[in-house]
Amino acid sequence: MSNILGQGHLENNGNVTVSAIATNGSVEAYGIYIEGDVDNLANNGEIKVSGDATNGTANIYGIGIIGDVGNLTNNNTIIAKASVTNSAMVDTAVAYGIYIEGDADNLTNNEDIIANATAINDVAEAYGIYVEGDVDDLINSGNVKAISNAINGSVKAYGIQVEGVLEKISNDGNINVYVKTDFSNATIETYGLKVAGNSTGAEIINIGTISINIEAPENANSTNIKGAGIYLKDVGNVYVSNPGEIKLESTVNGTALRTLWIEGTSNVILKDNFAITFGTPGIDPSNETSNFNQRPIYVGSKATLNLNNVTLIVRMDSRNLKYETPYYLIENDNGTVNGEWGNLTKGYTNPDIKVTWYNETEKGENSAIIFSYVPVSKGSIAPLTGFVNSIITHFEISNFIYNFSPISSPIFFISKKEREPIMFASSAISDTGFSLYTSYNKSMWLMPLYTRVDADELGFDSDNYGFAIGLGGKLSDKLSADIFGGYLRGDLDYSIPGSDSEYQDVFIGGLNMIYVPYPYYFKVSISGYYAYHDYEGFTGLNYDLKETADYDSKGCEGEVTVGYFFGKQWYLIPKIGVSYAYHRTDSFWTKVSANPSLNRYYKADDINIFKGLAGLSIVGNFENKEKNTKTSIYGSIRVEQVFGDNDLSIINYVPGQPKYRLEKSISDTTVILQAGFNYKIGKRWDFGISVRGDFNGDYSAYTGKLMLRYNF
Repeated sequence: MSNILGQGHLENNGNVTVSAIATNGSVEAYGIYIEGDVDNLANNGEIKVSGDATNGTANIYGIGIIGDVGNLTNNNTIIAKASVTNSAMVDTAVAYGIYIEGDADNLTNNEDIIANATAINDVAEAYGIYVEGDVDDLINSGNVKAISNAINGSVKAYGIQVEGVLEKISNDGNINVYVKTDFSNATIETYGLKVAGNSTGAEIINIGTISINIEAPENANSTNIKGAGIYLKDVGNVYVSNPGEIKLESTVNGTALRTLWIEGTSNVILKDNFAITFGTPGIDPSNETSNFNQRPIYVGSKATLNLNNVTLIVRMDSRNLKYETPYYLIENDNGTVNGEWGNLTKGYTNPDIKVTWYNETEKGENSAIIFSYVPVSKGSIAPLTGFVNSIITHFEISNFIYNFSPISSPIFFISKKEREPIMFASSAISDTGFSLYTSYNKSMWLMPLYTRVDADELGFDSDNYGFAIGLGGKLSDKLSADIFGGYLRGDLDYSIPGSDSEYQDVFIGGLNMIYVPYPYYFKVSISGYYAYHDYEGFTGLNYDLKETADYDSKGCEGEVTVGYFFGKQWYLIPKIGVSYAYHRTDSFWTKVSANPSLNRYYKADDINIFKGLAGLSIVGNFENKEKNTKTSIYGSIRVEQVFGDNDLSIINYVPGQPKYRLEKSISDTTVILQAGFNYKIGKRWDFGISVRGDFNGDYSAYTGKLMLRYNF
């Protein structure tokens, strides 16, 4: 302990550690002790003080000044721990981070101050900063913690307390007050900021965070519990501004915990902005006739509150948000409430949760606010935009297989021997490829593939991995067909607030048939898919609660095209066609385990899409010295145009709230580019690589595939 008689200027730059133990008696310990007045004290070192007493009292001080101080600045950690153990509730464990018995001109904290008191069969009291005298200017820019824990005892904890006259106090840091007891009849008293002296003209400003947390048995007597973020008693005429946040929480329902508590001869005038955090655990919203002690502002007898037309900033603990429930603001216990609130503004980020006055004509003593769900953001539709990804990937892969089917190619191979057009059932590619010379008319193939979807306008991008397999062959001289199936694993990453990720399992199957009365060809392709969606996101006022959903979607698509061949070794193949697609998703509820009242319902309309399409392909064949085609290269462009509606339209609501129709339009025009090559390996095997890009006004999709084919 540094024991100093009053001096002018003092500075601590070292670390101070003190530990005191009394096995059968009381203990008192200080990190820095000053007896007398001091002009300036700066603490730049770490101070740790602890004291344990059995059958006695423990009084522990990080810094203790028995006198006045001009300027006190703390720039390092101060920890004061007191603990007592007794057989009867007769002694107290008291911990002070900073204690000043006299007055203080300026007191500034820039770091951590922790006061921690523990009592067994006794009372535990903790004070982060305690000034018994007057204070001109107190600033907390650091973290002040007051922690009291009693086993079979009562608890008291204050973050910052000023018992004398105050001119100004400002918190732009954090004040955390935590009390815990297992004694159901315990007396509990806890405040973030307490001022109890006549301080007319003073300013009390909180632009930081004040947290009060009470942990007691559920059957504890709530009338013995008293707490507030800001507590003012007999302070005279003072101004209070609270644009920061005051968070209150209790395990005991019905606890009288207040954002602002005014008692005695106090005339409190609100200034600029005042924020209230509603819905914290243990504090239910009140109505016009009950739960008055749950209202966030208390005005006692003899006290006066002037609302002064200040802006009310509304915050909420999302775990206890209740829609369409009025939250009343003020309990007037025979005091006086003057004036009205001014503007009402949100102190949270989720635009889909709206707050309004419960009664627009009552903004004074009987004012109340109410929350409602009004989906207006991109995030409100996000749990269903993953459905669009399964549509995109199904079309991307199925259409890729249509156009690069290893069986149902529209290309005629001109036999070098017979110079007759014959149907080549096992050609390597489709309308953008050319058959490789072979005598086999059946084949089976394997196609690993990858699709990347960039959909900024829809709020996500995705990586989709999978494979397709197929089997088919020649049905007649001019007709061939194949069937295929595949699987894709989709990983979605959302870029909009409230949505995080989604995993998809997409199963695809289909049939291709082609009829080729050379130089024309006619092709029919049909496919379908089933997708399982596993969505994760966030909801709540600040997207602070996890939201999940799982649902199924399914769809099918059919396409008919007709094309014509120009050329010999190099082929130019124009085509036109039409397609129809049907998509459906199950209705579902999202799940918010922390607050089921925030669960959201989604029901998407079935989607019917009619398209017209036109395309042009070019194919080149390269022969070996035996005049057999060994390699084909190809490229194509295709334009698709939707006829009619192409929108995602859903019904969305939360329990007990109105239903809303949400829509997201998707561009009607898509341009598709494709390119690749195919190479024959031996007599029975072919190998190919192809790439494709789909370009729509709302998304871009890129696919690459490998193909390995066996002919027999």
